[in-house]
Amino acid sequence: MKERSGVCLAWKVLLLVGLCALLLLSSGALVFLLVRQKELTEELVRLEAQMQELSQSCRLQAGVLNQDPAEARELRKLQRSRRHQEEDLTQEEKDMMMRMAYSMVPVEALMDLCNGSRGVCSTGPPGPKGLPGRAGSAGQQGVPGLEGRRGRRGRPGEKGECRTKGDPGPPPT
Repeated sequence: MKERSGVCLAWKVLLLVGLCALLLLSSGALVFLLVRQKELTEELVRLEAQMQELSQSCRLQAGVLNQDPAEARELRKLQRSRRHQEEDLTQEEKDMMMRMAYSMVPVEALMDLCNGSRGVCSTGPPGPKGLPGRAGSAGQQGVPGLEGRRGRRGRPGEKGECRTKGDPGPPPT
């Protein structure tokens, strides 16, 4: 009886250790997710600021200025700093815009931005057709089909060995 209670106690201790390990892993994952969420929030704020700057830059290039004098002054200042940065670029680099953000932007907001910029965001011609993709993997084995018809009768087998004749059977009744 003591042996059985010892085994039961060992299982309980093992279960308790397993639950503690699981709780520790869950807590670590929660802390990781909280830190990652904070980093992503900071990144989102930075991207929103860049989007705002891009919007202002598009308005400057299109010559659209708001009636607010403070905002107009800020836009002119931004235009001057952009002009200083663009002195070192070639003409080909000036015609390109680098966008390296993996953020979700509402299509409606992007369309408003492009429509309000008077042609700055116009799309170019479609690119060349891409290469064909590689062949897909073989599919899974299908279900077995229906039973087929019975085949033809086969050829007769080989003749057996000759033996002595057996005893007669019982008389018919």
